[in-house]
Amino acid sequence: MGFSASGGVTREVFGFAPYWALSGNANWSYNLLTTVAYFGLDINADGSISTITNSWTGWNSQDLVDTINRAHAAGDRVVVVIKAFGDANIYPIITSPSATQTAITNTINAIASKNLDGVNVDFEGNENPAYPNMQSGFTNFMTQLSAQVHQRWPSAMVSVDTYTGSASWDNGVFKIDALAPAVDAFFVMAYDMSFGNMSGQAGPTAPLNGWTYNDTTAVQQYLAKAPASKIILGVPYYGYKWSTTTNQPYGSAVPGTPATADTYQGVLDDFACGPQQLAKAFDTTAQSPWANWWSPPAGDPCDGNHGSWRELYYDDATSLGLKYDLVNTSNLRGTGMWALGYDGTSQDLWKELSIKFGSPWPGQYHALAPSRILDTRINGGPVGAGQVRNAQVTGRGGVPDTGVAAVVLNVTVTDATAGSYLTVYPAGVPRPVASNLNVGQGQTVANLAQVPLGIKGQVSLYNNAGSTDVILDVQGWVSVVGLNSGTTGQYQALPPSRILDTRTTGGPLGANQTRDLQVTGKGGVPASGVAAVVVNLTVTNPTASSYLTAFPTGSGRPIVSNLNYTGGQTLANRAVITLSATGAATLYNLAGTTDVVVDVGGWFSDASTAVATSMFTGLTPSRILDTRTALGGFGNLGTNDAIAVQVAGQGGVPALNSSGQATAVVINVTVTGATAASYLTVYPDGTPRPLASDVNFGPGTTVPNLAVVKLGADGKLAVYNFAGGTNVIIDVLGWYN
Repeated sequence: MGFSASGGVTREVFGFAPYWALSGNANWSYNLLTTVAYFGLDINADGSISTITNSWTGWNSQDLVDTINRAHAAGDRVVVVIKAFGDANIYPIITSPSATQTAITNTINAIASKNLDGVNVDFEGNENPAYPNMQSGFTNFMTQLSAQVHQRWPSAMVSVDTYTGSASWDNGVFKIDALAPAVDAFFVMAYDMSFGNMSGQAGPTAPLNGWTYNDTTAVQQYLAKAPASKIILGVPYYGYKWSTTTNQPYGSAVPGTPATADTYQGVLDDFACGPQQLAKAFDTTAQSPWANWWSPPAGDPCDGNHGSWRELYYDDATSLGLKYDLVNTSNLRGTGMWALGYDGTSQDLWKELSIKFGSPWPGQYHALAPSRILDTRINGGPVGAGQVRNAQVTGRGGVPDTGVAAVVLNVTVTDATAGSYLTVYPAGVPRPVASNLNVGQGQTVANLAQVPLGIKGQVSLYNNAGSTDVILDVQGWVSVVGLNSGTTGQYQALPPSRILDTRTTGGPLGANQTRDLQVTGKGGVPASGVAAVVVNLTVTNPTASSYLTAFPTGSGRPIVSNLNYTGGQTLANRAVITLSATGAATLYNLAGTTDVVVDVGGWFSDASTAVATSMFTGLTPSRILDTRTALGGFGNLGTNDAIAVQVAGQGGVPALNSSGQATAVVINVTVTGATAASYLTVYPDGTPRPLASDVNFGPGTTVPNLAVVKLGADGKLAVYNFAGGTNVIIDVLGWYN
């Protein structure tokens, strides 16, 4: 006992391992599973375990030993399934006290004999007047089994398999609200629905919507009777084939020819054998694929020789991904599949599990030419007070459709009708107590954000007060771990260093003017092997309202902005700038003249170098410093004042000397309540304060800026204020190992 869920996924992934599939156990990705359930041991009517079945042979096989060892090595649980089918067999087990206790004792002995981690109960019966008290008997059986197993092993997992529609009524074998206190989890067998939805016709095995039985309705019904933390949505790694009288959707089955199950590997084989007149389609109601083809009475290339149309309804990575989205949006315990091995050696379904549930970190950064992916002035209109707007990120601006863990965005708010703040966070998760930028009425304010992606590859935008337009310019993206390749996108943090100050070199940028800046070979950035750099861009002494854009030298100037400012303002914003092949970036100023200061804080490798080694791990934003409330141990910063803020071990950042220790952190730094014009510098504690700034602000303003900062050897950051007094807030967003 004592095994916990694997660290490779963020929710429960419960896989049934039937005895007939154990020989392929070496092909299973145990890092994407949390529980492996051996299917299973047959329970006789008197509570004894049958020793004359193939499943008993599997129980005593070397393949099961190998499966258990591989699962435990990955940190997964292994549980045994006890199974009984048919009312005549189930009834005495759950209504005879002696048979009940015999079954429980034998189950506990089976768990102990192989050092397993719990039990799953698969008793499949029906409501039948010939067998009264089935429901109360089963509830009593599960209550006693759970109590005795947990008395022996408090951390054991006791789960039960229930039907799709079991929560839709209070009759039947399974009374969900009565069972809920007794079990750790329900495995909802949300498949084989076509037979109840459309008897005598081909149809979807596990529709997401439509008909009487579907996943969406089932989840709603279960949530009304059991906690989300106990619900596992089962999905099919198989479909069904029918001989039909037509090739149209939901064709009528040819009389006397029942549907046959087809594993996912079998589906792939069906498509590969060259069926005649093969047509594939996607059912928009069920949100799952189907196919049809002609099977001639003789000479069928797929050896069917049915003399009829064949219709196949099944699930693939796309349809399963939509079911996994339902799991995430409903905050269920997780998902599970019937059954492991049904996908053969294909990696399609494992990859989808990784995308939807896999812990995506650490990931590597992929630089992009800046691109605008949202402008509410053009599409959607302003975001209102207290409103949340989801924005699609994947599939736009060069960001791939899948395999994306996080995105780097320049977020701009404009035309605000009231003082407010904006929070950007992963779609589908609770809104964190943090902000990305603060804006005054009528202001235009920008800030960089590095945000993990939520459901459907989206981020959520929350506006606190008034209404405001929001602009998102994508700078790059972070790939999901396992989908990284080579050395591209690894990070090397640097002590901040000034590489441009037009007040001392070159003079201000004029209206509609560009300035090329050689970046590589300066401020600790290598002369080669660099894809992008993290810089702080500051404008000062502007003579007119304008904006600044940074982009790779030699590429077309994109319709994006990094900084928006008014005459006389000093303003900073973080940027991740993709460099040209020669290691240069171009700066563009729209109107008036302005001085520009560039401080570099780190760089990302391209495919030609392995010098940089750090990768990003995103976090739900967490506040680690707020001098207004002494959170973090400090109060208001005074003139020429510096504090050392503990970061390692706070807000999800690993502690010192732990596995995956952080070398740099991504933080949002906000100053508020300043009494004088000043600037803030954030740098590694224990090192000399650099000639650089992170936040520039005036008296009475609230100004945020993203910072990617190298940690000191003590796991701390130094925070320095130049003049006056100010409060400082730090929200940690992620870290580099």
